[in-house]
Amino acid sequence: DVAEDTALARALEAEGLTYVGLDPDALETVRSRSAFRACVERACAQSVPSELANDENEANSIGYRLNYPMAIRPDVGQGHVLVEDEDELSEAWSKARGLFGDEGPLHVERWLPRARTIEVLIAADSEGAVEPITECETTLRHGGFVLLEESPSPALTFRIDGESIREMMFDIAIRVAKELGSVGLIRVEMVFTEDGTLYTTGAQLGLPSLYSVLERATGLDLVNLQLQLASGEPLPEDVLVLQPSGHAIGARV
Repeated sequence: DVAEDTALARALEAEGLTYVGLDPDALETVRSRSAFRACVERACAQSVPSELANDENEANSIGYRLNYPMAIRPDVGQGHVLVEDEDELSEAWSKARGLFGDEGPLHVERWLPRARTIEVLIAADSEGAVEPITECETTLRHGGFVLLEESPSPALTFRIDGESIREMMFDIAIRVAKELGSVGLIRVEMVFTEDGTLYTTGAQLGLPSLYSVLERATGLDLVNLQLQLASGEPLPEDVLVLQPSGHAIGARV
């Protein structure tokens, strides 16, 4: 995937050229669950409770400490294997090893079945300024693909305390983006649990795949903004004074 080719990005950097939307050091951080969890910790935010397991016995011990159900995930790459209880662990561990490889430990993570997934879009310039743009809910997924994107998030729009939660999410996303140190657009993904806990679960660099949803909700030209930031320009005034007022939904069929 050229969009995630760190070797190409470093080669261009060595020639004094800019790889738009991709900082190779930040990309290496967001691609590794261990490295990203350390980044989240430095940003004084919370990750979903998780531990590393080398074998089935260690995974079972973690399952009792974190409480079943849990998900088994690789350090690098997408996908997970869900484990409802101890009786399913042996089959699930074998399946995870087949999917993710026999080398190295795997992440055993608490499973949050009814959490809402919300991404905060951040813009960062080369002078160190970092501003939130808006959020987008991506809870509805299948097979690892987002089926429905909605901005702003209905989970926040229809809550009395929605605006205060949004402000907390923006603050967390800003801190994480500053730790990453990447210039351009950054999406910081969080899950919002039924008990109101916010966990930071990942980040992606560059222009969102369904960015038209965010453009309709904000009125911004995100392609132009990404190019402006990559060229070294400071955050434009329309981002600094942005007050999103639209609402948009995008579906992948």
